[in-house]
Amino acid sequence: MKFTPIIDLFLDQQDEQFTNAVRSFERQDYAQAFTAFESLARQDDPQAQINLAIMLRDGLGRAADPIGALAWLERATAQGDEIARVEHNLLKQRLTSEQVASASLRATELMAAA
Repeated sequence: MKFTPIIDLFLDQQDEQFTNAVRSFERQDYAQAFTAFESLARQDDPQAQINLAIMLRDGLGRAADPIGALAWLERATAQGDEIARVEHNLLKQRLTSEQVASASLRATELMAAA
């Protein structure tokens, strides 16, 4: 499995909650990082959505959930994030068409909830 590091681009320009989430990840406190990234992801932060997706894909902080990961990547991609688009395409290739359809439905639900 390919491991993609958590995104910390322009960390100094992020808010305190994002910075704390990255620091938790770096300390390998994945449960705390997951909770923080999930909170920010639900507030439509595309970098947090990507990081949450990576954690879901790799089973960090929660059990692996590739469908959930793809859904969050789809949400970030819909906001125009290029990194999300690349990660989305890579993960999509590893899933069945049924899993991709399920992820797309979940992404639609996430967008409606925002």
